[in-house]
Amino acid sequence: TDLEMPEMHGFELIAKIRENKAYENLPIIILTGRAGMKDRQKSESLGANSFLVKPFKETDLLKSISDFVVREK
Repeated sequence: TDLEMPEMHGFELIAKIRENKAYENLPIIILTGRAGMKDRQKSESLGANSFLVKPFKETDLLKSISDFVVREK
């Protein structure tokens, strides 16, 4: 998700996702232009799992996603 969205702020979205037990293990990756430490810390405190600042490298996004993908053998 992004932090800046038209209908709902990203912090609100993270909080709503984490309120729902069905999604408590859902990984949340933040992709945002807001690079401040305060935004990063608030995202993490609300339950975000990864924080990437725009513009981001595709390899960084793929690495974040792969950290949450369970590979079956």
